[in-house]
Amino acid sequence: FMRSSQSQRGGGFSTTLQYSQMISSKGGRGTGGGGGGPRMGGGGSMSGSMRDRDRMMKGAGSFGGPMTPYRGEEPQLHKTANSWKPSRNQDNKDKSEEELRTEKLLKAVRGILNKLTPQKFETLLNQILALPIDTNERLTKVVHLVFSKAVDEPSFSKEYAELCRRLSLNKMPQQQQPQEQQGDQQQQHSASFRKLLLTKCQEEFEKNKTDELNIEARTKEIDECTDSEKKKELKLQLEEEERRIRIKKVGLVRFIGELYKLKMLTNKIMHGCINVLLEKIDEESLECLCKLLTTIGKELEQLSEKKEFDQYFQKMLKLSQKGPDTLVSSRIRFMLQDVIELRLK
Repeated sequence: FMRSSQSQRGGGFSTTLQYSQMISSKGGRGTGGGGGGPRMGGGGSMSGSMRDRDRMMKGAGSFGGPMTPYRGEEPQLHKTANSWKPSRNQDNKDKSEEELRTEKLLKAVRGILNKLTPQKFETLLNQILALPIDTNERLTKVVHLVFSKAVDEPSFSKEYAELCRRLSLNKMPQQQQPQEQQGDQQQQHSASFRKLLLTKCQEEFEKNKTDELNIEARTKEIDECTDSEKKKELKLQLEEEERRIRIKKVGLVRFIGELYKLKMLTNKIMHGCINVLLEKIDEESLECLCKLLTTIGKELEQLSEKKEFDQYFQKMLKLSQKGPDTLVSSRIRFMLQDVIELRLK
C-alpha cells in the first residue's frame, strides 16, 4: 500500500508515512479477527479507515469535499450621496480650468527638470519650450520652479542659467497683449522675465537673513538646554540645518554668477552681492564670495572701476592672513588666498 500510494502521488511519501504510523498506533493491520486495526475480513469494516486515509491524503480543510466557485450574484455595496472621495479630487472640483492647466504645466516642467543633465540639455530644453507657458502667471511660476531647482542643484547652475536665457527669448502668444502693443511684445516679455529673476534673487537673499536669525535662535535654545540627550539631538538637527543652508547659499551664488555671464543680471546687482557677502564675515558668506569671484571676477573687473575691486581684495587679503585676530578657519583663508592669486595672474 505504501508503494502504490507513493507512486500514485509522485512524492507523497510523508503523507503515506503518517498514515502508516496512524495504522500502527491502532494495532497494525489485521487480516482476520485479531488486532485493533482495520480488518480485511471478519466482522470489521474498511470503509471508515478508507475515509480516514482519503482525508489524510487530501490534507486539512478537505473534509467537506472540493471547493466550488460561488456562482450567485455579487452583493452590491450601499452607495450614499456623501461618500468619501480622495481629497485631490475634492480639491480639483474647487479649481478653475485655468488653475488645473497651470498645475499640469508645473508638473510637466518639474518632471523634465528632474531628468536634466548636460548631455540631455538641448532635448529637455526643447520639451520645456514646447509647453504652453502662455500667461505671465505661468511664466512666473516656471521661473520660481527653475530658480529653486538651480539653487538646490549647484552642479547644474550653468544649464539652469541657459534655460532661463532661452525662456526669456521665448515669445508669448499674441493674444496675451493688446493689439496696439503686439509689435513690442517680445521686448516687454524679455524685460518682464529679467525683472522676475531680479525679484527672485532678492527674495533668496532675504531668505538667507531669515535663516541666519533662525540659526541664532536655535543656538540659543541649545545653550539653554539642560537635558543632555535632548541637547545632543538639537545639535545634530542644527548641524544638518546649517549644512542645508550652506549648500543653498553656494547654489544661489553660483546660479547668480552664471546668469550674469549670460547678461541676465547687471554689474550693479553683482557689486551689491559682493558687498553683502563681504560685510557678514561668516564662513558661509566668504565661501560664497570666493565662488562668485571665481565665476565672474575677471569679467566684472573689466567692466568696473579698478578702485572698487582694489577695495574688495584689500579686505579679502586682511581676512586671509593668520594672526591673533583671525576670524575665519584655515579652509576659508586658503580659499581667499586662491582667489587673490587668481586675480594676480
